[in-house]
Amino acid sequence: KIGLQEDVDWGLRAIQAGYRNVLCHNSFLLHFAHATFGKDRELYNKCYRENNNLLKEKWGFNIEYFKTPRVSLINLMEITDRERPLTVLELGCGLGVTGSHIKYRYPNATVYGIDICDEVIPFANTLMNTTKADVESFEWPWEAETFDYVIMGDVLEHLHYPDRVLKKLNTLVKKGGGIILSMPNMMHYSVMIPLLTKQEFHYADSGILDTTHLKMYTKHEIERLILESGFTPDRLGYSNVEPPSEEANRIIDILTGLMEVPDRNQYLAFQWIFRGVKA
Repeated sequence: KIGLQEDVDWGLRAIQAGYRNVLCHNSFLLHFAHATFGKDRELYNKCYRENNNLLKEKWGFNIEYFKTPRVSLINLMEITDRERPLTVLELGCGLGVTGSHIKYRYPNATVYGIDICDEVIPFANTLMNTTKADVESFEWPWEAETFDYVIMGDVLEHLHYPDRVLKKLNTLVKKGGGIILSMPNMMHYSVMIPLLTKQEFHYADSGILDTTHLKMYTKHEIERLILESGFTPDRLGYSNVEPPSEEANRIIDILTGLMEVPDRNQYLAFQWIFRGVKA
């Protein structure tokens, strides 16, 4: 059977057996990408999906959600002193890879994590202090103004009352510290065009219309959520999955022309990334 994802499985098995995975940053790997598959992208995608499903069945979670550190969120901390002591909390920490990257970048950082998924907690605990909890009902054990930053990558849209969680977090964040979050954009062209042209609004297993999402936001509504929670939005970014087609661009031009303040990014942003600072 053609391989893919075995390295991920080996890494998880090593941790489970009590070993520690270490990334050697001064090493080099010469990798002839996809040499096994050549130009057969369809075969590659098929094998990747099949093996990813096998991993999910074996370990009880989708590794795709958890295996990559959220560097775009970490970058918004904008801390120039690498030796500065930091205390960071990550909601939805998954396997702990984002927290681990923070500790690599800032050796004196103390990182805590919270996740609701039972299966990932043992792995995350090897990298940082992790608690299994529902953040909406969780009794925060930390004192006021404990954290320099709270990071939430694709978390708030899964909550019933994200505003209440943010207001609680406001008491835990130091003055001058803040929150860093990413959320899907309800106005992305992949949602708006089918809705306006075909009256289609189909939920899926992943993406903006993920079946597990309880709330939907635009850029304006995310800004308002942050402001009403006692933070001031002061950094903004976005990510996109793929460029729109020629037809989609034509429709985006029409929609942009209807806006009071034209902004194509409102339709191009798949996901908004915000930093909010506590006054």
